[in-house]
Amino acid sequence: MLDRSFTRSPGQSQAATQQARALQEDLFKVQYELDDLQHKYGGLEKSYHELKDKNRELSEKVLRQTDYDIIKDERNKLREDVHRFEVENKR
Repeated sequence: MLDRSFTRSPGQSQAATQQARALQEDLFKVQYELDDLQHKYGGLEKSYHELKDKNRELSEKVLRQTDYDIIKDERNKLREDVHRFEVENKR
């Protein structure tokens, strides 16, 4: 004889099946959202590294420009000194 505590009526079985399907749909939605977030994170991480590299390049360029400006200023001062020296020696 069957123990009635382990058997389900057709209505209970249908409700359990619907509940399982709803849970499975929720699981698929969560998995889709997780995949979407991982894709977005990957894109953000790539952008971060690209911006970091660009910042490094621009910083190096600024340093080179600063060095160039310093050298140019020193050259101009030397030219002025040479010119002054030449003018003084002509007297």
